Amino acid sequence: AIQFQLVENEILRQEFGDMKPIKSTEKKWNATKATLLNRSIIHAVPSGAAIRGRHPDLMVLDDPERDDRIHDPEYRDWFLNVWLFKAVLGMLKSGNHFVWIGTLLDEIACLTTAVFKRDIRFVNWKTANCTLLLTGQEGDLILDERGHRISMWPEHMSPEDYDLVESGEGTAD
Repeated sequence: AIQFQLVENEILRQEFGDMKPIKSTEKKWNATKATLLNRSIIHAVPSGAAIRGRHPDLMVLDDPERDDRIHDPEYRDWFLNVWLFKAVLGMLKSGNHFVWIGTLLDEIACLTTAVFKRDIRFVNWKTANCTLLLTGQEGDLILDERGHRISMWPEHMSPEDYDLVESGEGTAD
C-alpha cells in the first residue's frame, strides 16, 4: 500500500518527484523494504517484532495494538513499558520523529492513554484525535451542499454507518 501510494499518488509525486527505484539488484522493493531513488529506505516491521539496531529518521506506528489483547493488563504493560518506551522510542536519536496512528479501540487501550495523556510520560506529546466525519477547527461538523455530513473515508464508512458503530449497533469492519 505504501509503495503504491509513493508511485501512483499524484500529490506525493508532485511534492517529492518520482520515488520508484530503478530496477537493479541494488535498489529493490519487496513486502518489507523499499529503497527510494533519493536513498531513503522504508522498512515495514510487524508490531512487537525485534527492532534493535535500527535508527530511523522517522518512525510511524500504524495500528500497532492488538485489539484481542487490550483488555489484558500484562499486554498493556508490556506494550507501553517494554515495546514502546524501551524498544521503539529507545532507537530514535535526538531530532528524529515519531508518529503513532491508530484507532482508539477502547478506553483502556494504550493509544487512548497517549491521546488523552492519562500517563505522565505523554504529557508533552503533541496529539490529535481525528474523527471519521469531517469537522472544522472548533470541532463543528462540516456539511456538504445538501446539508449532509461528510465522511473522510466514504469507501470505508458512511456517516450513517458511523452512527451505528458509535451507538454500539454496528461494527467498523
